[in-house]
Amino acid sequence: MRRPILMIALLLLLANAGSLYWFTQHPAATIGTTEAPASTPKGIARLKLISEVSPDQLIAATTALDTPPKTEPVVVAAKPSEPPTAIEPAVPPPPIRVPVIPTKKPYCFVTPPFNANAGDDAVLRILAHIPDVEVNSDTRKQAFKSTTYWVRIRGFRPLKEAVALVNELREKGIKDVATTPMKGSNTVVSLGLYRLKESATDRVSEITGMGYETEIIELKKTHLGLRYRINILATSEAEARGYLREYRNAFPKHPPQLQDCP
Repeated sequence: MRRPILMIALLLLLANAGSLYWFTQHPAATIGTTEAPASTPKGIARLKLISEVSPDQLIAATTALDTPPKTEPVVVAAKPSEPPTAIEPAVPPPPIRVPVIPTKKPYCFVTPPFNANAGDDAVLRILAHIPDVEVNSDTRKQAFKSTTYWVRIRGFRPLKEAVALVNELREKGIKDVATTPMKGSNTVVSLGLYRLKESATDRVSEITGMGYETEIIELKKTHLGLRYRINILATSEAEARGYLREYRNAFPKHPPQLQDCP
């Protein structure tokens, strides 16, 4: 058993001695290596050790890491749109027109004398509808004459005959007919009293056309009456006269005359 072990140990010693002799006599062969390129390839930055960087550059690099990177706004190309339509210029609103209120001025009228029986109330009632009107009467009564036109059947008759004629006329549709006693026992058939001669003439034509003889009697009287001053505020003389239309219809014989206001 001891011999084999000794033999193995001896062989190992011989191998070690041979190896020592080989390496001392022959230098170790260099293993083929590839040197690092002299320059960094394009697109790749050269790495530096911390020891190769100055303190100022190291601080600047650290600050840049803490600052968030700036992002450029993304511009999105707008889709082509339809050509803009022409916008008409805005029409300015019409100016506000302030209504012009016409200025009123006084117009004064004077009436012919009225019969005292007419009284102020009659005139005021006719003019009550007129705005801005003032009626004054003269304090002195004035004498004036009036004419009334009496239409009647010609001739005088006894009362019985006159009554029969009145009934006959009424049966034919003639109204406003009556008997009027005269002096003595005579009676006339009256067809009405008229203030205008034109109205009396029309009445005569109507009755004459039916075959009756008629006549017109003028009755003249003298009265004591009052004159009235009518003061109206109006924008024009035409407007003032228009206000008096109903007055003229009520008093056709007393048309007011325009005069200067006192």
